Amino acid sequence: MNRENQLVLRIASAVSDAAIVVLSMLTAYLLRFRVLHGQESMPLSFYVRSALLISLLYLLLFAVLEMYELRTSVLLLPVIQQIAAVSFVCTAVLATVYFTSRSIHASRLLLLLFFLLTSLLLSLKRVLVQRHLRSAYRAGRHVRRVLLAGSG
Repeated sequence: MNRENQLVLRIASAVSDAAIVVLSMLTAYLLRFRVLHGQESMPLSFYVRSALLISLLYLLLFAVLEMYELRTSVLLLPVIQQIAAVSFVCTAVLATVYFTSRSIHASRLLLLLFFLLTSLLLSLKRVLVQRHLRSAYRAGRHVRRVLLAGSG
């Protein structure tokens, strides 16, 4: 795969990760306050802003852990464990900010749902992308062809 394609895929992966984080927060909000009929103390806009900010931490941690490197031979269990660890750290940061501030009355159940959803959806995305890259590699796409000439 050439460098331009790798860059495009890395950017697309980062953007989709951020979108998954925000989508997970929206889904957790809907589950907590619409499906489970919880008492809403903070508006949806508060949780969306929180998700947008915490998605930056997700992207930073994924970049530091080199999770945007495109490889076809990566074992998925360690990747899923890393995603769960990053989700735990990011949710812990949110919980710390929420519960140390006296003016924020955030839902603990919403945070638990957010953690579960981000871990699940980010892992699912990685599994699907990994399968696609492997099948594309086997089919001869995204490979760099090299001709070696010479003797010895």
